[in-house]
Amino acid sequence: MVDTNVLIDFFRKTDKARTRLVYLSEQFEQLAISSVTEFEVYSGAIPA
Repeated sequence: MVDTNVLIDFFRKTDKARTRLVYLSEQFEQLAISSVTEFEVYSGAIPA
């Protein structure tokens, strides 16, 4: 299960290939996020 900070790291970095999310996706067949992580990412992605 991927946490919010892993997704934020991916969204912020310009060199996507060196992010933990890419590393994890290469190591595992499937990745998942919780509904809380989905909410946190979505809430941070839209203007307040």
